[in-house]
Amino acid sequence: MSLNPVATPINAKSIKMTHLKRNKGFSLLEVLVALGVLAIGLLGLAAMQTMGLRFNHESYQRTQATILLYGMVDRIRANPKGDYTAAGAGFGPTATAPATAPANKCYIGTCTTSEIAIYDQGEWITAITSILSQGQGSIAIPSTTNLNRYVIGISWNQSGVQQTQSIEVEL
Repeated sequence: MSLNPVATPINAKSIKMTHLKRNKGFSLLEVLVALGVLAIGLLGLAAMQTMGLRFNHESYQRTQATILLYGMVDRIRANPKGDYTAAGAGFGPTATAPATAPANKCYIGTCTTSEIAIYDQGEWITAITSILSQGQGSIAIPSTTNLNRYVIGISWNQSGVQQTQSIEVEL
């Protein structure tokens, strides 16, 4: 068997036609697959963005509840003789109704410690209801022997679920 050093002529036109016949429609299929992958990726990206916004809002509400809790602790600390669990102010062990602020604005005039306490509670509840969805607040003294211990709580509706945050402090 001998090898023929002269190569057989190749018809360029037949190679080109064969190549085109094999790949007919292949580009369109690639584009459709790429569009499908892109669409799924964009849907995933949109879902992640929506979840990120929801989690950011929930975090904002928890942070605001914490700030409001510690704000009330500071108000009680500033007015230690005030009755912050007065039932008439909408507070107490079980009461969570919004308190009404007194007509006297205690930050510009002279008030008694009870009036300051009622004013503080009214301002606090107003802030809770304006910042948190369906927000409520409560202040209670859990023990009859230790009147310096307070349980301050806030509850609100977050994505259809009732959330509660509370703090127990001794002043």
